[in-house]
Amino acid sequence: NIRITVKKNKKAPHPMEIDDSSSFEKIKLPDSQRSYALSIVVVVHNMPDQAMKTLHSLSANYQEDVTPDEYEVIVVENKSENNLSEAALKALPSNFSYHLRVETEPSPVHAVNFGGNIAQGEHICIMIDGARMLSPGVVKNLIRGHRMESSAVVTVPGYHQVAEKYIRANPDEDT
Repeated sequence: NIRITVKKNKKAPHPMEIDDSSSFEKIKLPDSQRSYALSIVVVVHNMPDQAMKTLHSLSANYQEDVTPDEYEVIVVENKSENNLSEAALKALPSNFSYHLRVETEPSPVHAVNFGGNIAQGEHICIMIDGARMLSPGVVKNLIRGHRMESSAVVTVPGYHQVAEKYIRANPDEDT
């Protein structure tokens, strides 16, 4: 059996923290602590429109039968020329936090580790590539799956929706 353990800090950073290095630095901590059933770490880079659609699909307004008190969404963006806008960040729900990182390596692993280290949830969900749309019951069922068996690995398969126009234009490709 393989068990993956993510070392977690006891306290979370400020929700709008900017990390200007590719290494972990000490960060200012808020006065209060939260405890969540689930932490969802979303790593994004150079795709603000798609990332905002993903973040909307993670909101308690979109998800069914969950409240913001049950889960947190940690958005870790690797800096690019096309980051999420300040207006978009201000519109994020209260259970979302945003962290901009300056990363010199092309791998998302450092952003994943950063998000995992600051997560306050009992369980962690990792979403690499912010261009995902979740069905309305996914967060509820992730939490439910872990409540049924705390050591369970709860996954959600990814499906790609291919436009009929693309299929007709590329009949020899395997979609």
